[in-house]
Amino acid sequence: MTILKPEKLSKGQLADMKNLVEICNGHDDLNCSVDVDESFKTVDDINTFLLYGEDRLLAYIDMFAPKSTEAELTAFTLPEYRRKGFFKMLLKEAAAEVIKRGIREILFVCDRQSLDGQNVVHHLNALYEYSEYMMKYRKADLKKKTISQPFIRESEPEDIEQLVRLSLLSFDKSREDAENYINLVLTAKSRIQHVGLIDGQIAGMISTALEEGRSYIHGLCVFPDSRRQGIGAALLEYKVSEALVNHPDNDIVLEVLTENDDALSIYRRAGFETIACYDYFRIAAIDIGGTKNQS
Repeated sequence: MTILKPEKLSKGQLADMKNLVEICNGHDDLNCSVDVDESFKTVDDINTFLLYGEDRLLAYIDMFAPKSTEAELTAFTLPEYRRKGFFKMLLKEAAAEVIKRGIREILFVCDRQSLDGQNVVHHLNALYEYSEYMMKYRKADLKKKTISQPFIRESEPEDIEQLVRLSLLSFDKSREDAENYINLVLTAKSRIQHVGLIDGQIAGMISTALEEGRSYIHGLCVFPDSRRQGIGAALLEYKVSEALVNHPDNDIVLEVLTENDDALSIYRRAGFETIACYDYFRIAAIDIGGTKNQS
Protein backbone atom coordinates (compact mmCIF):
# COMPACT_ATOMS: atom_id res chain seq x y z
CA MET A 1 0.00 0.00 0.00
CA THR A 2 1.21 3.50 -0.81
CA ILE A 3 0.02 6.78 0.67
CA LEU A 4 0.47 9.82 -1.56
CA LYS A 5 0.22 13.40 -0.30
CA PRO A 6 0.34 15.56 -3.42
CA GLU A 7 0.65 19.32 -3.08
CA LYS A 8 -1.32 19.50 -6.32
CA LEU A 9 -3.54 16.76 -7.69
CA SER A 10 -2.74 15.38 -11.13
CA LYS A 11 -5.51 14.81 -13.67
CA GLY A 12 -5.09 11.07 -13.18
CA GLN A 13 -5.43 11.32 -9.40
CA LEU A 14 -8.53 13.48 -9.72
CA ALA A 15 -10.03 10.96 -12.16
CA ASP A 16 -9.26 8.15 -9.70
CA MET A 17 -11.06 10.07 -6.94
CA LYS A 18 -14.12 10.61 -9.13
CA ASN A 19 -14.23 6.93 -10.03
CA LEU A 20 -13.97 5.92 -6.36
CA VAL A 21 -16.82 8.28 -5.38
CA GLU A 22 -19.02 6.95 -8.18
CA ILE A 23 -18.51 3.40 -6.90
CA CYS A 24 -19.34 4.48 -3.34
CA ASN A 25 -22.43 6.34 -4.55
CA GLY A 26 -23.72 3.21 -6.27
CA HIS A 27 -22.95 0.93 -3.34
CA ASP A 28 -24.28 3.19 -0.56
CA ASP A 29 -27.06 4.96 -2.49
CA LEU A 30 -25.39 8.35 -2.07
CA ASN A 31 -25.33 11.51 -4.16
CA CYS A 32 -21.79 12.68 -3.43
CA SER A 33 -19.26 14.34 -5.71
CA VAL A 34 -15.55 15.11 -5.61
CA ASP A 35 -15.26 18.55 -4.05
CA VAL A 36 -11.63 19.65 -4.08
CA ASP A 37 -11.40 23.29 -2.96
CA GLU A 38 -7.87 24.66 -2.64
CA SER A 39 -8.95 28.29 -2.18
CA PHE A 40 -7.71 28.39 1.42
CA LYS A 41 -4.56 26.38 0.76
CA THR A 42 -1.06 27.81 1.03
CA VAL A 43 1.85 26.53 -1.04
CA ASP A 44 3.12 23.95 1.47
CA ASP A 45 -0.27 22.71 2.69
CA ILE A 46 -1.44 19.17 1.93
CA ASN A 47 -5.20 18.85 1.50
CA THR A 48 -5.59 15.41 -0.09
CA PHE A 49 -4.36 12.03 1.14
CA LEU A 50 -4.53 9.11 -1.30
CA LEU A 51 -4.08 5.42 -0.54
CA TYR A 52 -3.19 3.27 -3.56
CA GLY A 53 -2.90 -0.50 -3.73
CA GLU A 54 -3.25 -3.17 -6.39
CA ASP A 55 -2.86 -0.49 -9.07
CA ARG A 56 -5.94 1.47 -8.00
CA LEU A 57 -7.08 4.13 -5.56
CA LEU A 58 -8.55 2.36 -2.53
CA ALA A 59 -9.34 5.30 -0.26
CA TYR A 60 -8.80 9.00 0.15
CA ILE A 61 -9.34 11.86 2.60
CA ASP A 62 -9.80 15.45 1.46
CA MET A 63 -9.45 18.49 3.71
CA PHE A 64 -11.11 21.92 3.56
CA ALA A 65 -9.98 24.50 6.11
CA PRO A 66 -11.66 27.89 5.63
CA LYS A 67 -11.18 28.72 9.34
CA SER A 68 -8.03 28.87 11.43
CA THR A 69 -9.68 26.81 14.17
CA GLU A 70 -11.05 23.76 12.34
CA ALA A 71 -10.60 21.58 9.28
CA GLU A 72 -13.40 19.70 7.52
CA LEU A 73 -12.56 16.16 6.42
CA THR A 74 -14.39 14.08 3.81
CA ALA A 75 -13.40 10.47 3.21
CA PHE A 76 -14.24 7.62 0.81
CA THR A 77 -13.12 4.00 0.77
CA LEU A 78 -13.97 1.35 -1.80
CA PRO A 79 -16.65 -0.93 -0.30
CA GLU A 80 -14.61 -4.14 -0.54
CA TYR A 81 -11.62 -2.51 1.20
CA ARG A 82 -13.45 -1.17 4.25
CA ARG A 83 -12.68 -2.39 7.79
CA LYS A 84 -9.07 -3.07 6.84
CA GLY A 85 -7.54 -0.06 8.62
CA PHE A 86 -7.01 2.04 5.49
CA PHE A 87 -9.14 4.95 6.69
CA LYS A 88 -7.28 4.94 10.01
CA MET A 89 -3.94 5.11 8.19
CA LEU A 90 -5.06 8.10 6.15
CA LEU A 91 -6.68 9.80 9.13
CA LYS A 92 -3.42 9.80 11.09
CA GLU A 93 -1.70 11.51 8.18
CA ALA A 94 -4.49 14.07 7.89
CA ALA A 95 -4.48 14.75 11.65
CA ALA A 96 -0.73 15.32 11.59
CA GLU A 97 -1.20 17.88 8.79
CA VAL A 98 -3.97 19.60 10.75
CA ILE A 99 -1.80 19.85 13.86
CA LYS A 100 1.16 21.10 11.81
CA ARG A 101 -0.99 24.03 10.68
CA GLY A 102 -1.92 24.87 14.26
CA ILE A 103 -5.55 23.83 13.75
CA ARG A 104 -7.00 22.22 16.85
CA GLU A 105 -10.20 20.58 15.74
CA ILE A 106 -11.51 18.35 12.96
CA LEU A 107 -15.04 18.31 11.57
CA PHE A 108 -16.00 15.05 9.86
CA VAL A 109 -18.50 15.61 7.06
CA CYS A 110 -20.65 12.48 6.79
CA ASP A 111 -23.57 11.81 4.48
CA ARG A 112 -26.52 10.76 6.63
CA GLN A 113 -27.20 7.89 4.20
CA SER A 114 -23.73 6.42 4.72
CA LEU A 115 -24.14 3.78 7.42
CA ASP A 116 -20.44 2.89 7.34
CA GLY A 117 -19.47 6.54 7.63
CA GLN A 118 -21.82 7.13 10.55
CA ASN A 119 -20.44 4.04 12.30
CA VAL A 120 -16.88 5.30 11.89
CA VAL A 121 -17.48 8.74 13.40
CA HIS A 122 -19.39 7.22 16.31
CA HIS A 123 -16.56 4.73 16.88
CA LEU A 124 -14.14 7.68 17.05
CA ASN A 125 -16.38 9.32 19.69
CA ALA A 126 -16.70 12.43 17.54
CA LEU A 127 -19.49 14.69 18.80
CA TYR A 128 -22.39 15.58 16.54
CA GLU A 129 -22.59 19.34 15.98
CA TYR A 130 -24.99 20.24 13.14
CA SER A 131 -26.38 19.18 9.77
CA GLU A 132 -26.67 20.77 6.35
CA TYR A 133 -28.82 20.04 3.34
CA MET A 134 -27.22 19.94 -0.09
CA MET A 135 -29.75 21.49 -2.46
CA LYS A 136 -29.83 21.51 -6.25
CA TYR A 137 -31.66 23.89 -8.58
CA ARG A 138 -34.31 22.04 -10.57
CA LYS A 139 -36.84 24.60 -11.76
CA ALA A 140 -36.85 27.67 -13.98
CA ASP A 141 -39.67 29.62 -12.38
CA LEU A 142 -38.06 31.96 -9.89
CA LYS A 143 -40.65 34.28 -8.40
CA LYS A 144 -39.57 37.89 -8.74
CA LYS A 145 -39.91 40.28 -5.85
CA THR A 146 -39.69 44.05 -5.71
CA ILE A 147 -37.48 45.79 -3.17
CA SER A 148 -36.83 49.47 -2.59
CA GLN A 149 -34.37 50.73 -5.21
CA PRO A 150 -32.67 47.36 -5.79
CA PHE A 151 -29.23 47.21 -7.35
CA ILE A 152 -26.77 44.32 -7.62
CA ARG A 153 -23.12 44.63 -8.55
CA GLU A 154 -19.82 42.80 -8.09
CA SER A 155 -18.10 43.44 -4.79
CA GLU A 156 -15.04 45.70 -4.79
CA PRO A 157 -11.98 46.14 -2.53
CA GLU A 158 -13.58 49.27 -1.12
CA ASP A 159 -16.40 47.09 0.25
CA ILE A 160 -14.15 44.95 2.47
CA GLU A 161 -14.95 46.54 5.82
CA GLN A 162 -18.69 46.37 5.24
CA LEU A 163 -18.48 42.78 4.00
CA VAL A 164 -16.37 41.73 6.98
CA ARG A 165 -18.92 43.31 9.32
CA LEU A 166 -21.74 41.49 7.54
CA SER A 167 -19.82 38.21 7.70
CA LEU A 168 -19.24 38.61 11.45
CA LEU A 169 -22.95 39.26 11.99
CA SER A 170 -24.01 36.28 9.89
CA PHE A 171 -21.47 33.50 10.40
CA ASP A 172 -19.48 31.95 13.22
CA LYS A 173 -16.11 33.39 12.25
CA SER A 174 -13.32 35.29 13.97
CA ARG A 175 -12.47 38.69 12.52
CA GLU A 176 -9.24 37.25 11.09
CA ASP A 177 -11.11 34.42 9.37
CA ALA A 178 -13.78 36.81 8.08
CA GLU A 179 -11.14 39.13 6.62
CA ASN A 180 -9.27 36.22 5.03
CA TYR A 181 -12.48 34.83 3.55
CA ILE A 182 -13.61 38.15 2.04
CA ASN A 183 -10.16 38.87 0.61
CA LEU A 184 -10.00 35.39 -0.91
CA VAL A 185 -13.41 35.71 -2.54
CA LEU A 186 -12.41 39.07 -4.00
CA THR A 187 -9.18 37.73 -5.50
CA ALA A 188 -9.87 34.07 -6.38
CA LYS A 189 -10.45 33.45 -10.07
CA SER A 190 -12.89 30.64 -9.30
CA ARG A 191 -15.15 32.76 -7.07
CA ILE A 192 -17.50 35.61 -7.95
CA GLN A 193 -19.12 37.74 -5.28
CA HIS A 194 -21.99 40.20 -5.65
CA VAL A 195 -23.56 42.67 -3.26
CA GLY A 196 -27.11 43.92 -3.14
CA LEU A 197 -27.74 47.57 -2.39
CA ILE A 198 -30.75 49.31 -0.89
CA ASP A 199 -30.76 53.08 -1.22
CA GLY A 200 -27.11 52.93 -2.24
CA GLN A 201 -25.93 50.99 0.84
CA ILE A 202 -24.75 47.38 0.98
CA ALA A 203 -27.63 45.30 2.29
CA GLY A 204 -26.45 41.77 1.50
CA MET A 205 -23.91 39.61 -0.31
CA ILE A 206 -23.70 36.29 -2.13
CA SER A 207 -20.95 34.34 -3.87
CA THR A 208 -20.49 31.59 -6.44
CA ALA A 209 -17.60 29.13 -6.51
CA LEU A 210 -17.04 27.69 -9.97
CA GLU A 211 -16.16 24.01 -9.76
CA GLU A 212 -15.94 21.32 -12.41
CA GLY A 213 -19.53 20.67 -13.41
CA ARG A 214 -20.98 22.77 -10.59
CA SER A 215 -21.82 26.37 -9.77
CA TYR A 216 -21.77 26.38 -5.98
CA ILE A 217 -23.71 29.28 -4.46
CA HIS A 218 -22.64 30.21 -0.95
CA GLY A 219 -22.32 32.99 1.59
CA LEU A 220 -25.79 34.48 1.14
CA CYS A 221 -26.46 36.88 4.01
CA VAL A 222 -28.27 40.15 4.66
CA PHE A 223 -27.80 42.84 7.29
CA PRO A 224 -30.46 42.46 10.03
CA ASP A 225 -32.05 45.86 9.33
CA SER A 226 -32.39 44.99 5.61
CA ARG A 227 -34.07 41.62 6.01
CA ARG A 228 -37.60 40.78 4.88
CA GLN A 229 -37.35 43.30 2.04
CA GLY A 230 -36.63 40.73 -0.66
CA ILE A 231 -32.90 41.42 -1.01
CA GLY A 232 -31.90 37.82 -0.23
CA ALA A 233 -34.30 36.41 -2.81
CA ALA A 234 -33.14 39.00 -5.36
CA LEU A 235 -29.47 38.10 -4.84
CA LEU A 236 -30.25 34.40 -5.16
CA GLU A 237 -32.25 34.94 -8.34
CA TYR A 238 -29.37 36.95 -9.80
CA LYS A 239 -26.84 34.22 -9.05
CA VAL A 240 -29.03 31.47 -10.49
CA SER A 241 -29.58 33.50 -13.66
CA GLU A 242 -25.85 34.22 -13.91
CA ALA A 243 -25.06 30.50 -13.63
CA LEU A 244 -27.68 29.53 -16.21
CA VAL A 245 -26.36 32.06 -18.72
CA ASN A 246 -22.60 31.71 -18.19
CA HIS A 247 -22.36 28.02 -17.26
CA PRO A 248 -25.52 26.36 -18.57
CA ASP A 249 -24.15 22.82 -18.28
CA ASN A 250 -23.26 23.18 -14.59
CA ASP A 251 -25.41 21.91 -11.77
CA ILE A 252 -26.37 24.79 -9.48
CA VAL A 253 -26.01 23.75 -5.85
CA LEU A 254 -25.87 25.22 -2.37
CA GLU A 255 -25.76 24.09 1.24
CA VAL A 256 -27.91 25.31 4.12
CA LEU A 257 -28.24 24.47 7.80
CA THR A 258 -31.16 22.12 8.32
CA GLU A 259 -32.48 24.40 11.10
CA ASN A 260 -32.36 27.60 9.03
CA ASP A 261 -36.06 27.75 8.19
CA ASP A 262 -35.94 31.25 6.66
CA ALA A 263 -33.17 30.32 4.21
CA LEU A 264 -34.79 26.97 3.39
CA SER A 265 -38.00 28.77 2.52
CA ILE A 266 -36.18 31.16 0.16
CA TYR A 267 -34.30 28.33 -1.55
CA ARG A 268 -37.34 26.13 -2.01
CA ARG A 269 -39.38 28.97 -3.47
CA ALA A 270 -36.49 29.65 -5.84
CA GLY A 271 -36.63 26.10 -7.18
CA PHE A 272 -34.01 24.27 -5.10
CA GLU A 273 -34.65 20.77 -3.82
CA THR A 274 -32.77 18.71 -1.24
CA ILE A 275 -30.55 15.99 -2.68
CA ALA A 276 -28.51 15.02 0.39
CA CYS A 277 -28.05 15.71 4.09
CA TYR A 278 -24.59 15.97 5.66
CA ASP A 279 -23.93 15.58 9.38
CA TYR A 280 -20.93 17.28 10.97
CA PHE A 281 -19.05 15.66 13.87
CA ARG A 282 -16.30 17.39 15.88
CA ILE A 283 -13.20 15.91 17.48
CA ALA A 284 -9.89 17.32 18.73
CA ALA A 285 -7.13 16.70 16.20
CA ILE A 286 -4.77 15.52 18.91
CA ASP A 287 -7.25 12.76 19.84
CA ILE A 288 -6.78 11.19 16.40
CA GLY A 289 -3.16 10.43 17.17
CA GLY A 290 -1.46 12.85 14.78
CA THR A 291 1.98 13.98 15.89
CA LYS A 292 3.15 17.55 15.73
CA ASN A 293 5.77 18.36 13.12
CA GLN A 294 8.92 19.38 15.00
CA SER A 295 10.88 20.59 11.98
